[in-house]
Amino acid sequence: MTLKDWLEIVHYKISETGEDISGHFPLNTHVFTSWNGQQAGYSSHITFNGETGQLYIIEVCDYAQNLAYRWIHPDYRETFVDDTEAWDDVRFIDVEVEDIQAKATAIFIRN
Repeated sequence: MTLKDWLEIVHYKISETGEDISGHFPLNTHVFTSWNGQQAGYSSHITFNGETGQLYIIEVCDYAQNLAYRWIHPDYRETFVDDTEAWDDVRFIDVEVEDIQAKATAIFIRN
């Protein structure tokens, strides 16, 4: 999956952007968010390197179904192994890159 793939899935609708300040990734790491603006809606976040295009994390959340999926680049999985809470009592379901693309596509098309 690439940044372009993600942008196509979210229909190029970016609701928020920012620099990653977690300190877990190299400099020039950015986060894009696409949220439909509804409490019972859906969102996706992507963390990537602005110079290389390397993807680090992709998250997809379906608030109506209380589902949260996450793909983490294999080089960084150990860093986030204990960080599983998405919101309230909802935990991330860690998936492979092919699965995150399928989940994101299904959630954004369905909604």
